[in-house]
Amino acid sequence: MDYWPNIKAVTWYVDEVLPHVQKRHPDILFAIVGMSPTDAVRRLAERPGVLVTGSVPDVRPYVQHAWGVCLPLTIARGIQNKALEAMAMGKRIIATQDALAGIRPCPETQAWWPRTVRI
Repeated sequence: MDYWPNIKAVTWYVDEVLPHVQKRHPDILFAIVGMSPTDAVRRLAERPGVLVTGSVPDVRPYVQHAWGVCLPLTIARGIQNKALEAMAMGKRIIATQDALAGIRPCPETQAWWPRTVRI
């Protein structure tokens, strides 16, 4: 979490989107799971409903217990592995248009394509 597009993404989400989500779902938890969070990212944990983990040995338990996986990237190139991981685990994806730009569903795969919410 020291790559500036990721810092920008989680900061934007916590500042601009999460407060609206919390109005409807006050108990929601936005977990920022990733190694080497900057001080700015760590400070986001001071906000209600935000958890910053830092490095974890395995991200799968966090994904497994999540309602969905959030990819709030405003700057993204290519295929985002986090989206593929979420899809492989059958999770919803909450994402910006840029975060999913490299992934297109095929008619043959519609049965397993997770529900996606674009932010």
